[in-house]
Amino acid sequence: MQYPLPEGAIETPAPALDQSMNVLVFQEPESRSNYTIIINRDRMNAGETPESYCRRQIVTLERQFDEFTVERELEVHTEHRTVPYALFASRFRQNGVPVHQRQCVVQITGDGSVMNFTLSGTTPFNEAQTSHFDDVLRSFIASRMHLTVVQHP
Repeated sequence: MQYPLPEGAIETPAPALDQSMNVLVFQEPESRSNYTIIINRDRMNAGETPESYCRRQIVTLERQFDEFTVERELEVHTEHRTVPYALFASRFRQNGVPVHQRQCVVQITGDGSVMNFTLSGTTPFNEAQTSHFDDVLRSFIASRMHLTVVQHP
């Protein structure tokens, strides 16, 4: 198969699971501080929904990082959408450094493939950063190769 990369493409057999990442670093114009938007691919466990996947992620983060706190409770969006997603915000310390995150998990196929979008920084997010992240989420369009309509009860 031809595997697409932003800079080109490579030839390879299809991977069993694509967990590739894109790490985009932005600089806040006013404060000049950096923040990142991290995009990675994953697959939910059998029977998981975006909500239960996020709940599992929260438990994992609680175990891995000091002072982990959910700052924005989990929101689940499935009604009137072909692409269900879940969103939460948290903060914690990693190696003594504060980390603030907003994470959105978007289910892109019926077999459980998801895209994780994470806004991350060392200071609380300002309105411009949050708006930028929201714009990125709204702009996401799953390729026809991956997108399938996911039915929910």
